[in-house]
Amino acid sequence: MFSIRKFTLLSLLFAAFYAHPATAADAKAAAAPSTAQKTELWSKRCQDIKNKDEKTSTKYCEVFQRLSSQSKDGKTFQRVAEFAVGYPPGKKEASAVIVLPLGILVQETMSIFVDDKNENHFHVQYCLPDGCYATLNLSDKLLETIGKGKALKIAGKAMTGQPLHIIMDLTGFDKAMAAIR
Repeated sequence: MFSIRKFTLLSLLFAAFYAHPATAADAKAAAAPSTAQKTELWSKRCQDIKNKDEKTSTKYCEVFQRLSSQSKDGKTFQRVAEFAVGYPPGKKEASAVIVLPLGILVQETMSIFVDDKNENHFHVQYCLPDGCYATLNLSDKLLETIGKGKALKIAGKAMTGQPLHIIMDLTGFDKAMAAIR
């Protein structure tokens, strides 16, 4: 069976692959391996995961949106935040992996809002040099709400106590999710 730990590790591997700084020319080429497809603001990425028998594999796909900042010289990009959603093998419910910037107050509960309502809470599980990671199970109702929404807001606090708000455009999310269902 596929555990949430493996799901988190898989997303971590994806995030590590996509997060390294690159030249502006390399950023476009590196942003999407041959298995990724762009659907408006949301991209799809897939990977074959070996099953317990080590002989067969299961294809796992997720959709994601990454917010990046560009360096002053315009040659490198750094991930600020990422929101990825997929259906882990063996699970009926979708799961999200949320990657947040370093410098957040991890003791505080974080929240996501769809169109400034439908609040859902989560906790950051761990931080690595490329960001802080959290997972969130998404009920069918919440997934439908996200699919019909216009904006997803991730809210929390920076380590200075200042409010932290990351907003992602949900345009194309439902279409991207239909591609992995």
